[in-house]
Order: sequence, then structure tokens, then C-alpha cells
Amino acid sequence: MGTEKVSRKPRAAVVAAETEAGNEGGAEGKVINLALQCGGAHGAFGWGVMDQFLEDGRLSIEGVSGTSAGSMNAVVHAYGKINGNDGASEALHNFWKAISDAGQLNPRNYNPLREVLESPVDFEELERRAETKLFTCATNVRTGKARVFHTSEITSEVILASACLPHVFQAVEIEGEYYWDGGYMGNPVLYPLCYETESEDVVILHVNPIERPGPPKISVEIYN
Repeated sequence: MGTEKVSRKPRAAVVAAETEAGNEGGAEGKVINLALQCGGAHGAFGWGVMDQFLEDGRLSIEGVSGTSAGSMNAVVHAYGKINGNDGASEALHNFWKAISDAGQLNPRNYNPLREVLESPVDFEELERRAETKLFTCATNVRTGKARVFHTSEITSEVILASACLPHVFQAVEIEGEYYWDGGYMGNPVLYPLCYETESEDVVILHVNPIERPGPPKISVEIYN
């Protein structure tokens, strides 16, 4: 697990931008975008990185693209950020504490994540007041294509769809279409950050390794 930085600027420009990080973006510091991978409970790693950014205070996040656990981190962070960095940090802490308390069971198609999401996040207020640009990916069951939901479209159903593993949860219906986990087609999608934000710097929080040694041989390795 780790982070990777992607930029459309030439390397020299990136170095210059990093050198002047304290000036770019004004008092809030350097402006970046975040791309958050899925990964179930490994999303807590993303929480830790985001919390460090909030504590450090030198980075300002313009847009976040997330999938599954990454989309949860994104929406909780954006909602908490309405009340500043401390609000975002507290919201993420409370969310992951609730996740640990709720577990991930699904008896009779009851999804415990719904309550965990709807308790700390007022999605109507998020749409009205969030300054962070959000992009959440889910996989259309019928077409097999990725759909990206923007801030004004994001509801608890959308986040549940982005985190819908078909071997655990039934597909989530949104506007007559059914969706599964966004990680199948976009883990996460990057193009909204390139075309719909002003910042040219993207920090990718990798949860899944880019390469794996040797071919998988047992069922657990193959599934992973």
C-alpha cells in the first residue's frame, strides 16, 4: 500500500509547484485532488492518510474520486469538511469506529452500511454545502460499464452501490438500473479529476498492489 502522484505538468513544473507549496492555493496551502481505491476494511489506510493531510494542513483538497471504501472516505471527509479540517477528521474517526462496531454481515439483505452512512452524513446538506467535488464510481450490472456520480447525485444508495460486492449484497437499484461495486470498472476513475477540476495534481492512495508475484494457485489467492 502507498501513494502515487500523477500530474499532467512536466516534471520541472511539478518540482517548482512542490517547492512553492506554501504559496500555491493561498492560506490553505497547495491544492490537490485525491483518488481513493476500494479495499474493504483496507479503506482504513486511506482514512489514516487523509487524517494526516488534515492534521498537516498544507494541502487543500479540491476533488476526490473514490470507489467502494474510497467513496465512503470521500463522502464522509467532504461532509465533515463543511466544519473545517477538525470536522473532517472527527467525521472520519467516528465513521470508522461505527464500521468496526457494525461489522459486515448481510442477513436477509440488510446492509449495515446504510445506517452507518446515513447516521453521520446528511446527504441533502452535503449537496447544498460541500465545497469538495466528489466523483463516485459504480458498475452498471446490465452494461458492465462504469457510471460516475457527481456531488449533486450522491446519496446513500449511490455509496452503497459503489461498495456492492455481489457475493455479499444484492445489486443496488438507482433510477431503474442496477449497480455493483465500482472497483470492477474503475478503481478509481481518474478522468473526472483531469477534466472537471482546476488542480493538475492527483495523489492516488493505493490499497491494492500494482503487481503480484507469481500466478495465484489457491481459491483465496485467485479471489484476491
